[in-house]
Amino acid sequence: MKVEKIKVLAMASLAILLIIGVSSVYAHQRRHHKRPIAHNVKHPHSQRATLNASRSGNQASYVVDHRVYHVRNSSKGYVQKGIASWYGPNFQHHLTSTGAVYNMYALTAASKTLPIPCYVKVTNLRNGRQLIVKVNDRGPFKRGRIIDLSYEAAKRLGVVKTGTAPVKLVAITPYQTLDRHFAHDNPSGLAPKFIQVASYRQIGNADHLAAKLRRMISHAPVHVKTLRYGHHHLYRVRIGPIPSSKESHAVVAKLRKAGYHRLVYR
Repeated sequence: MKVEKIKVLAMASLAILLIIGVSSVYAHQRRHHKRPIAHNVKHPHSQRATLNASRSGNQASYVVDHRVYHVRNSSKGYVQKGIASWYGPNFQHHLTSTGAVYNMYALTAASKTLPIPCYVKVTNLRNGRQLIVKVNDRGPFKRGRIIDLSYEAAKRLGVVKTGTAPVKLVAITPYQTLDRHFAHDNPSGLAPKFIQVASYRQIGNADHLAAKLRRMISHAPVHVKTLRYGHHHLYRVRIGPIPSSKESHAVVAKLRKAGYHRLVYR
C-alpha cells in the first residue's frame, strides 16, 4: 500500500510540474510574441459607400502661412510616403473642413491636398501596422508631414507615444473625384459669378485687401468669407455675385492688370 501511495503521489507531482511548465511557456510566448496589427484593412465596403464631395472643404487652392496648397481633383492613384502626426483633445467637437464634427475616437484623418472626404490605407513603416481612415479635414501644415491622424487612429497605429511616425499612404476605393467647373485659369471660358482673389489666416490682411478691391471694383460687391481648414480659420476675399458676363470679364481683366493672377473662379 505504501509503495502504491508513493507512486500515486509521484505521478500527481509530475502532472502538476508539467502543467506549470506548459503554462509558463505559453505565458512567455504571449509576452514575447509581436506581430503587426491590421485592425480594419478588410473594412466592409458597405461602410465605405459612395462619398459626396464637401463643398466647403474642396476649394481649388488655399493659403496657410504664405504657402499655397492645391487640392487634387481625384484621390485615385494617390500614393505618398512621409511623416504622420496626430491631433486629439484640443480639437474634440470642433468642426472639420467637411463640416462634420471632429471625433477623436473615430478613424479619421486630415490631409492638405486630397479631395475630401476620401479613404486612405495608412501603413506605419516603423512597426508594419495598417489602418484604413476617412480623410475629412485639412492639415497638418508643418513641413514634411503628410497626414494628421485622429487620436484613435494614431493609437491603433502606434503613433500616440512617439507623436510622429514614417508612413505610407495609398488612396483606396471609393475614390473621391471632384466635379469642378472652375480653375485658376478658367479654361472653360465661361463668365464666373464669383471670383476668389486670395485667402488669409489673419482677418486683418483679408479686410485690408477687401477694402482695396472695393476702391478698385465697382461692378460687384467684395466680401470676406470665413472658412475652417484643419486647425485654422481661413478668410477668403471674394468678389460677387457678378451680375453679367460683360462685367465679369471686365473684373477679371482689371484684376489681372493689377497683378492678381491666382484667381479661383466659380
